[in-house]
Amino acid sequence: MPTRFAAPTLVLSRGEEDETRIAVLAAYQRGFRVVFLVGASLAALAFLVALTMMKQVNLAREDDEALKKEATRIVGENKRGGEGEVSEASTM
Repeated sequence: MPTRFAAPTLVLSRGEEDETRIAVLAAYQRGFRVVFLVGASLAALAFLVALTMMKQVNLAREDDEALKKEATRIVGENKRGGEGEVSEASTM
């Protein structure tokens, strides 16, 4: 036999008045809504705090073009010559 508190809707539907059942279910809804609103508010606050406190990093590098040319040169050498050989410059 299930316990009386396992499913509140079953307990209240056993001959209880409809008004009582509606009031209790409305209280459940309000309780869960408060928990949801508090959780959502804290998540939004944490997001804004993280967004404002996060250090902004510039991803552009000064030597980016030189590195691209070096990589293109190494790839071209590997296609022409021995693909199994790795030059010393490509391991840096």
